[in-house]
Amino acid sequence: NRKSIQEESNKVMSRAVLFVGEVMRAVEQKRPIQVSKAMRLTQKMADIIQVDESVLLGLTSIKDYDEYTFAHSVNVCVLSMAIADRMELPKAEIAEIGVAGLLHDIGKMHVPLSILNKSGQLDPQEWDTMRRHPMLGVIELSRVRSMRMITSPLFVALQHHVQYAGDGYPYKPNAWTLHRHSRIVSVADVFDAMTTPRTYRATALVPGKAVRFVHSMSGRAFDPVIVKAFVQAMGVYPVGSGVELDSGDIAVVLRQNRELAHLHRPWVAIVNSPSSEPINLAEQHAGRYRCSIVRSADELLSPEQRAGRFVTG
Repeated sequence: NRKSIQEESNKVMSRAVLFVGEVMRAVEQKRPIQVSKAMRLTQKMADIIQVDESVLLGLTSIKDYDEYTFAHSVNVCVLSMAIADRMELPKAEIAEIGVAGLLHDIGKMHVPLSILNKSGQLDPQEWDTMRRHPMLGVIELSRVRSMRMITSPLFVALQHHVQYAGDGYPYKPNAWTLHRHSRIVSVADVFDAMTTPRTYRATALVPGKAVRFVHSMSGRAFDPVIVKAFVQAMGVYPVGSGVELDSGDIAVVLRQNRELAHLHRPWVAIVNSPSSEPINLAEQHAGRYRCSIVRSADELLSPEQRAGRFVTG
């Protein structure tokens, strides 16, 4: 039942945002991080993703959170798990990747807010401070006893800014052997950052353009196998995107069709339509499609129109 999936998704996303806040406070106060709580959250997310990933992905597209740092970590967690699901990884591993996504930026707790929120370019000294956050994240996580059970968050905290071809930071002579989870989280991290308005960038990229950018960097910044799974999960028009149909209607993308041939034909709902029943753009009648997407139309969709499809209550 889609309504119950919506309710579960809303609950688990809210809990995850609260959890990231708790983690940050624990780091500040030098208290232990509750990794078992993170595992329970991501196991619940893995259950939802394996039934219907679209609602959780839709919630990541709503960019009106007050607290970017918390929401970003939760979005990276969900996007990473959706990629892992498309790669058909075991559920336990999908949940572990989720924990790594939640905790990947923990080292930023040691970067001053004046640097994180700076609207202009960082000077060389500020960049040095920023580049230290992966190592600081590892130091923070290495203090957590239960990390002996799941080690991938340590790798991801350290490697999520290292590119597939070896660029990025921290630099290592002879390049890194990147953990698979690091390669997954780095794609999710860049995508969410690019599609979120920030103090140092006037406008965010629309999701479809950000997907195309990730695809263009396949083999250089990102692992081609992971890029392929990412594009399958997101589609040409990601969940939560606004699109214009050849009927002249504006619609919001609800979910993807899993067949590769239908990557550009998702399920949509027409905005401001009284019936607003979901339409499967891959469906044919008498050998013809009911309607097709003419172009991306994110700028024509208000946050309320986008959110209304994914938030209940």
